[in-house]
Amino acid sequence: MVYRHRPLQLSFESFGAGLSTPLSSNNEWVQLAEVMPWKALDEAYQLEFTKNAGRAAKPFRLLYG
Repeated sequence: MVYRHRPLQLSFESFGAGLSTPLSSNNEWVQLAEVMPWKALDEAYQLEFTKNAGRAAKPFRLLYG
């Protein structure tokens, strides 16, 4: 089944607010996440699923990470 995108995605700055050590914008994983074409990857990934069978797929970003 196709995953439905939720438009509300926490930024790294917002996510780090609950951590004892905030995420640095200089972190290579943070920088990589900012340049990845997540929407295009999600769209290509969803082509592998049918719309009416099974549970909804997980987002590509979750699978990649």
